[in-house]
Amino acid sequence: MDHFKGWLIVRFVFFTGGLLTAGVCSVCAGESPSLLERLRQEGVAGWNELQRLGSQTEYELTGRLVRKRTGQPTQVLEGRYTHSYGAGSWLVRDINQSDESNQIRGGNPRYLFTVQRQKPDNPWFTARVDEAPPEQRDFAIDLRAPWSVSDVPLPDVVRDPTFRVTRVEESADGTLTINFKVDGSREGVPQLKGLIGGRFTCDPRRNWAVQSYDVERYRNQATKSTSHIFASATYGSPSPDYLNLTHIIYRTDWVVDGIEFDNTWENDIQATKCELSPAAFTLSAFDLPEPVLKAERKRIWLWVNVVGLLLLVLVFWLRKRAVAE
Repeated sequence: MDHFKGWLIVRFVFFTGGLLTAGVCSVCAGESPSLLERLRQEGVAGWNELQRLGSQTEYELTGRLVRKRTGQPTQVLEGRYTHSYGAGSWLVRDINQSDESNQIRGGNPRYLFTVQRQKPDNPWFTARVDEAPPEQRDFAIDLRAPWSVSDVPLPDVVRDPTFRVTRVEESADGTLTINFKVDGSREGVPQLKGLIGGRFTCDPRRNWAVQSYDVERYRNQATKSTSHIFASATYGSPSPDYLNLTHIIYRTDWVVDGIEFDNTWENDIQATKCELSPAAFTLSAFDLPEPVLKAERKRIWLWVNVVGLLLLVLVFWLRKRAVAE
């Protein structure tokens, strides 16, 4: 009888324990897809909106770059810059102590360019023109922080099938810290540019704006060398016309052949709506000729050949007609 009672107790413990475990698992299984669904819907919509606002913003940055390398003295570079974004284009002006810019880098849907001048009263000249793939016509890497981790947009990250949430923490102010991993990253995930994992903190009340991130990614997937990347962003009052960033820190460190590298950018920012017209992002704005790009040269040569062939046919026909007469 005692043996039978003991068996019943054991069965009861296993049965209730199984129910509790099943209940906990069902909650966990219910929560994870719910969060992932929020990230893929609310989060993506918010990050896209932040990128849209950023694409019509002018940022005045004042800051410095600190470079560290094993066995070398620390380098500190200070500077002032203006980043202007609009019409799917961008301009970066390096500002000197006289509040003048003698070098400007820019890009538009057709090409990237750099213009320079020796002095403020000298004419501009074209220092470089490149045809670049679309992904290079984008924001400075630190200014992408509100909607990206490193240079990988968060909409791409959370919608990728290899993205997995490992832990979520919610603070008293409502911000979420999401720890994640990219499964299979050891074999490389090209669309995520070698992202391995880490964490990011965002605010669902402000279009899921990223407050900070701390991630690891491959620098070279062949050698499995990695880099650690950290960024934090501070925002001012929200605006419907531009992205009101006020402060950015961006830091990356890595090791190559036992030598440690550590670069940190820190900038105070004054953000306003960019009022530049689309023409301001071209060489014509600097009284310089527009470039004829490779694809355009091919089209020109194609038309030249077609016209030349038609002329030959016309000449042959005219000669044949003259002989016949």
